[in-house]
Amino acid sequence: MPDHERVEKYIIAFLCFALLAGIGVGAYRRSRVNVPVTVERSPGARTASSVEEGRVNINTASEEELVRLKGVGKTGARRIIEYRDAHGGFSSAEELKKVKGVGARAFSLNREAIAVRDGE
Repeated sequence: MPDHERVEKYIIAFLCFALLAGIGVGAYRRSRVNVPVTVERSPGARTASSVEEGRVNINTASEEELVRLKGVGKTGARRIIEYRDAHGGFSSAEELKKVKGVGARAFSLNREAIAVRDGE
């Protein structure tokens, strides 16, 4: 068998392997379970916690607590707090979609980890 045919077979085998690996990684990412965020509180912490039952209350959460949500970085957390301060808090979890830079994707990633309760 000439060398170029053997090289072609190796290339085809490598491409098939890469394709199957990509499909596996995609399936793994889609199957991941959204685990609620939990934050340990100190004994002297506020009684109306920002994190209750594994859910982050976006009306009282600190920047540190908001950053723990999937897809929300420091800038997103600051924007959530700015929006909350400017609009008097969130009336529903869906309102999080209105925050610039956070939007629908972060909301969908964290739907089960978000709570909306009145602040103190």
